[in-house]
Amino acid sequence: MNFPIIALIQALFHNAAHRREFPVLLIASLMLVFNNPLAAQESSASSTIEGRVLNPLTGDYLNNAVVTLEGTNREVMTDSSGAYRLSQVVPGTVTLRVFYTGLDTQRVDLDVPAGTTVRKTLR
Repeated sequence: MNFPIIALIQALFHNAAHRREFPVLLIASLMLVFNNPLAAQESSASSTIEGRVLNPLTGDYLNNAVVTLEGTNREVMTDSSGAYRLSQVVPGTVTLRVFYTGLDTQRVDLDVPAGTTVRKTLR
C-alpha cells in the first residue's frame, strides 16, 4: 500500500535542501490533522432537546418518567415538575421514547436543527 504522506516524506529527505524544513512541515501537518476546524464545528453544532412529560389521562406532569434518545444509550428521568433535558444531541431527525409505569410507551420523531434547543412537551 502506497501512502501519499510517505512519498512526500521520502521526497523531502531525498533533497538535502528540504531537510531543514521538514520539522516545520511535519508540525504544520500534524496541527492540521489534530486541530481540525470541521471537528470543532461539529461539536459546537450539537443541539439540546428539553421539555416536560404530561400524563395524557390526568393532565398532570410526570415525575420519574424515562425519556430515551432511541438509537443511543442516552436517557434521562424527569424531575418533580416533569421536566427533562437531553444535551449534546447530534442534529437531524431523532426519536424520543417516553416510558412511565402504568402508561403506554410513546415515541415521538423530532427534527433537531444544528446548534439549537428544541422544546417539546411529551404526552
